[in-house]
Amino acid sequence: SQLHDAALEWLSGQNDPTFTWIHYMDPHHPFEAPSEYLEEREFNTPRSRSELSQLTRDVIKANGDGYSKEDIEDVKRAYDAACEYQADETIRFVDQIKERGLYEPDRDILVFTADHGECLSYKKHGMMGHVPPALWEGIIRVPLVVSMPDWSRDVIDEQVSLVGLYD
Repeated sequence: SQLHDAALEWLSGQNDPTFTWIHYMDPHHPFEAPSEYLEEREFNTPRSRSELSQLTRDVIKANGDGYSKEDIEDVKRAYDAACEYQADETIRFVDQIKERGLYEPDRDILVFTADHGECLSYKKHGMMGHVPPALWEGIIRVPLVVSMPDWSRDVIDEQVSLVGLYD
């Protein structure tokens, strides 16, 4: 991705220690995953990538009002494709920074998280997207992955907060 290429170029010119924040927009609407990620899914209505992107924007802005169950299902599939693409690109990026010596897991800290999820259940919540701010599970349940030397591998099932990272 262009974002990763720019980050790699910037990181290559830095000296330790370096803090880098990369803010991804791929899993935000309009959902515009690359064609190969969309082609892996079966949509209710065949649409071009740009038509599907416009549908995701329109459906979310309208909170699903006036759109069919099938249209909303297609928006969910487009979101899933965007999330899968983001995951694959993030893995590829971590592999690249390791290969270039820009990230050493035995020395460096790597954190991956998200600012919000998406509410894609209009019937359940009366809205789609993430505005207005709401605390439904689909919006607040986001990944928080921390790779830090000398930390044992663990999964925490209880609620955590980004505020806790400071501690």
